[in-house]
Amino acid sequence: MSRLIEEPTTEPSGNNMSETVTKHPAFALIGASRVQGSTNLYDSDFRHNHYMTITIRASELHRSLNRDWHFGRNEIIEVALTESQWATFVSAPNMGSGVPCTLQYLQGKVIPGLPDPVKRTDQFAAEIKKKLADSLASIDKALEEIAATGLSKPKQERLAGAFKAARGALQGHLPFIAEQFDEHMENTVEKAKQEVHGYMTNVLQRTGLDAIAKGALPLQITDESRKD
Repeated sequence: MSRLIEEPTTEPSGNNMSETVTKHPAFALIGASRVQGSTNLYDSDFRHNHYMTITIRASELHRSLNRDWHFGRNEIIEVALTESQWATFVSAPNMGSGVPCTLQYLQGKVIPGLPDPVKRTDQFAAEIKKKLADSLASIDKALEEIAATGLSKPKQERLAGAFKAARGALQGHLPFIAEQFDEHMENTVEKAKQEVHGYMTNVLQRTGLDAIAKGALPLQITDESRKD
């Protein structure tokens, strides 16, 4: 379906007759900021103290003193991204359906925030516990079927011996292994968070320095939190 074409409208400014205001439904401003503040973000396993936001606002084109001035009006949408999501967004276009982001504002309405993320170690522990219970239930069922065969006790014991040994090993050792795994993962995740944050901070700083060196800064990155 072809897109409707509409001419912009230009009128004198009500405050300054030498100034004109040009409007069009397609006029908008987009901005990116680096934000400092604690928040939970979609598709992230931990709480973030630094993240990126992308904001789109409706815009008007004002012309005065032989110059064009772009003014932002109503905020249309604001999304937040982890520093890793931001790096993927700017460096890997046309990848799948897009990069996960967290909707914060839409048409002037504040979107409810996300709760603290579920710890992955807790999720894995619950999954291991369920798998263990399912495995033990399967072994118990096999033992019941052996007992129902009508074989002699010695034959039943020979058949059931391997199942009983497996059951004892699973019930006795797997919980301890899972606990050790959880402890290892906690330490790994904490180290990973520090490494990712340090790496992304370095990338963002180098991006800004490279742009300044080339005499063009296409993106302004700030450390200011949103002031509402």
